[in-house]
Amino acid sequence: MLDGMEISNIAEIIHDLHEHGKYMLEQAKTSALAQGVEADTAMLENDLNKVSEVSVMHAKQWPADLILMGTHGRRGSSHLLMSSDAEAVIRTSPVPVLMVRLI
Repeated sequence: MLDGMEISNIAEIIHDLHEHGKYMLEQAKTSALAQGVEADTAMLENDLNKVSEVSVMHAKQWPADLILMGTHGRRGSSHLLMSSDAEAVIRTSPVPVLMVRLI
């Protein structure tokens, strides 16, 4: 068992998280388009690198016009107002970064 979950359930949980992420991105894109803002989205999977490194690298390769991200990550916050990944993206991004405070 892993934190009260059986190992066999992990693949299902990962699948559900992936599907929920795709749904959230589609909703965000639909909302932007309804406001007259052209938007593309990308869902990146990451196992080894920091979220900030992957996000900035992808923004450079895309090339993105803007990075939109939440102020707090899922791994817990090491800072009161913003995650360390969010701070790193702001410091290293080649494009503007819009931070959204998640409630």
